[in-house]
Amino acid sequence: MIATADECKVKLGVIFQNRYNDASVAVKKAITSGQLGEIKGARMMLTWHRPDSYYRESDWKGTWDKEGGGVLIDQAIHTIDLMQWLIGKEIDYIRATYDTRAHSYINVDDVAEAYIKFKPDIVGCVYANCFYPYDAPVFLEIYGSNGIAHIVGDKATIYLSNTTIQVEQSSNPGSGLRYWGSSHERQIKDFYKDVLLGRTPFIDGRAGRVALAMVLAMYESSRTGKPVKFPY
Repeated sequence: MIATADECKVKLGVIFQNRYNDASVAVKKAITSGQLGEIKGARMMLTWHRPDSYYRESDWKGTWDKEGGGVLIDQAIHTIDLMQWLIGKEIDYIRATYDTRAHSYINVDDVAEAYIKFKPDIVGCVYANCFYPYDAPVFLEIYGSNGIAHIVGDKATIYLSNTTIQVEQSSNPGSGLRYWGSSHERQIKDFYKDVLLGRTPFIDGRAGRVALAMVLAMYESSRTGKPVKFPY
């Protein structure tokens, strides 16, 4: 898709709407401004609910050949993207495992965990499953030498040595489910402007490919039992 878009001279955008959330923007600002200090690590937890019927009633969900996997590539990829975008550093390698533990109808991952080594020495921890009793708010933490930032759902709390900053989503979440994130409209409007003004989209094909490469590396690492080096 990236090569075709380049060849045809058209804009290609990838939906990772949570980068546009007020909470995400506030945490990114705290990182790039140096408020959080030197970034040391990040961790994320996604625990959502997908019953067997969710997969049984679809001819593509929960399949390797059509969906490409399970909880990692379908649900967790958005928070994985948010983590790597907030950290803003190249990946050294990834080690991961996945399993199918609670669903009898599928053989793709319904649980996964990963260790991500960002350069030069930043630790990323990923945990995701889709067999929790309900769609709990996603948790993401960024740990720095001067403070810690938490994103829970679409709210952020930034803990610094002398102050605490809280940010909530200001836009109307509209008709989408809250745990998806409520910034689809923001990203789509931004993409329209990119097309009209001839700009490179904020999340173009290359930017969007990073999270996909991370997820595919997690699958490969689990299958081989070995770390996967980047670029991948």
